[in-house]
Amino acid sequence: MNVVIVETAGSALFDQLSELNCQQDLSLTLTLLPDFNALAAIHMQGQAQLLLYSAASLETGLEPLIRWRNNNPEQRLLCHALPPGPAQQERVERLNMAELLLYPCQAEDVLTRLLSHLLNRTLSEQASSNETRGSFTTGSEPSERLLAGMHVGMLVVKLEGEPQHPSCVVERWNPAWAKLLSAMMQVEEGRRAEQLMPTLWNNHLQALVTDLWRQGQASVEPDLLYQHGLAWLHFSLFAMDGDRVGITVVDVSRFEQSVLQRNAQLQAKLDRYEQTEKALRLKIKEVEKGRRLQEVIFNITQLSLTPRPLEEILERSLQMLLVLPEFNVLEKGVILLANDDKQRLHMVASHGITNSPVMIKCAQVPYGTCLCGRIAQSDQDVLVTTNSSLKSGHDVQFAQMELHGHVHVKILGRGGKMLGVMTLYLQPNHTPNEQEISMLRTMANTMAGVVERRQAEQAAHAAAQAKQEFLANIGHELRTPLHGILGFAERGLKRLQRGEPTVDHLNRYFNNIVKGGQRLLLLLNDLLDLSKLEAGRMQFTMNWHDLNRLIEEVCESFHPLIEEKRLTVKCGVPLQDGQIMMDAVRIQQVLSNLLSNAIKFTPEQGEVWIHLRDIEMRGGRRANDPEMVDGVELVVEDSGMGIPEGELEEIFDQFAQSTRTKTGAGGTGLGLAICREIMHNHVGTIYAENRIGGGARLIVTLPRGGER
Repeated sequence: MNVVIVETAGSALFDQLSELNCQQDLSLTLTLLPDFNALAAIHMQGQAQLLLYSAASLETGLEPLIRWRNNNPEQRLLCHALPPGPAQQERVERLNMAELLLYPCQAEDVLTRLLSHLLNRTLSEQASSNETRGSFTTGSEPSERLLAGMHVGMLVVKLEGEPQHPSCVVERWNPAWAKLLSAMMQVEEGRRAEQLMPTLWNNHLQALVTDLWRQGQASVEPDLLYQHGLAWLHFSLFAMDGDRVGITVVDVSRFEQSVLQRNAQLQAKLDRYEQTEKALRLKIKEVEKGRRLQEVIFNITQLSLTPRPLEEILERSLQMLLVLPEFNVLEKGVILLANDDKQRLHMVASHGITNSPVMIKCAQVPYGTCLCGRIAQSDQDVLVTTNSSLKSGHDVQFAQMELHGHVHVKILGRGGKMLGVMTLYLQPNHTPNEQEISMLRTMANTMAGVVERRQAEQAAHAAAQAKQEFLANIGHELRTPLHGILGFAERGLKRLQRGEPTVDHLNRYFNNIVKGGQRLLLLLNDLLDLSKLEAGRMQFTMNWHDLNRLIEEVCESFHPLIEEKRLTVKCGVPLQDGQIMMDAVRIQQVLSNLLSNAIKFTPEQGEVWIHLRDIEMRGGRRANDPEMVDGVELVVEDSGMGIPEGELEEIFDQFAQSTRTKTGAGGTGLGLAICREIMHNHVGTIYAENRIGGGARLIVTLPRGGER
């Protein structure tokens, strides 16, 4: 058989076929042409002539190829190239190709196709003879000897009958086919394809063979990868002259296993990439969450630097928090700040509950009451409830209450000081995760900074104002006795200059001068005492003293003033054991200040009460001090105007006075500040309350001290 090969890019295919031709004694005559124009000089005669066109594109040689085809219509043409595009399809069909081989194609595959066309010629010549049926054995033709020894399985099927329902008859197969498909081959009765290999044929090959036969010789051959047990078989189908279709089969198990292994490796690598990508997406999500949270924190901090009221700042902070997508919360929440003296929370900011009874019922929440009050009193900094309804979870109840959950977060300042509670509403049965809780703690810390900053600003402003008031008061208090001293001294001096001094006048002048000097001395002593107490330089002489006796002495010293205002001082039952470890001079100073204030603020003919009782009180402030110790409580009550609620703590600050001192009662405001420092050094307490029915109550607690 003569084969003309046209290769426009080298001679790789020609070289491979030449090597196979020599190794296997194929008796092929191979001719290589460098381009398509050389076809005009080639004269091909007989059915054993084939033209193999091998190129990556049809464009460069299409016109000379068509001219050659027109002059040689009977010659077989094999195209080894890419399938033609839609624009070339019509021109390619004019070539009347025997077969289209996809490019690139291995040399052995091309050789198989060449031999199949040689076989097809032989079958066509012997079509009427029964000897054409059976397997390839031995023969005089080199092609038959080669096919019998090929490792590639090959089978030829002839199609007969109607195109819609053709009958497929097996004409030839080689030993390699029988070996590869022995498990699927049935007895050779009838040689019909569906009888010879029913499962493979009916399920897979029949449709492919029929479609290829209908489409014609120039169609792209179909193929099939088929798994049989552990073996993988690759079938290729190609159209032959006449009504025949060739089928080749190759065992690709080794390659398929390699592919499967490679696919598994690629899948594992892909899985790792996907895991890395997933982790990266999560990281990006976390970074984005952090960025949004930092942005909110920055906005809150910027807001806190403005002169807006604290309530407005906290309300806007709550709004910014509730709209963050990181929190699976309802857009409802409140912020309550602590009032340490009254052990009570008061609502300062809210969102989403404007028309709810919560606005009224939870405006003031005592410690230990309801969920907000419980966390304020507990050691927990976060409290989560998943279902709060009318029947459970709330001490404050109302009929419109719907099922919901809460997350309560303490707002803690420096040293763990309880500043308030932030409460957000949750969907029923939802529990925030650890990340959400951590972010809420961060927000609470931010709000704590805002609250402490504003409280510090308010305290600084109050201190500055108190200092100004103190300077004004102390100036007045100093001028009054000084004016008296100077006035009486001038009057006495004038009488002496006029020679009119009398013992009575001079005695009265000198007494007033002494009183003024004593008043000045008391004021200066108060200033020095406060300075020493704050600097920690005041010495305390601790010893056992009788508190009952000390109270009697203080009351006796104020007897003239009590009689002058016609007051009634009622003392309760004295202590059964009045012995207390204390600095008697300093405790007497405290008692004198309390009784002096009570007398000062009680109107004429009013009443003053002094009560004493034994109590148990907290021990010292150190970690190893006992929790509870024996102590006494001293209460001094007056029947005056009382103390404004907002000043019950402030009256113990230095430079601070109650507004009731501005009604004419006088005073410098140093007395109670000194009392607080003295009680602090005795590990005791002093605080103020308003008396039911009017008046003020000053309460002192004092530990009894160690063993005697």
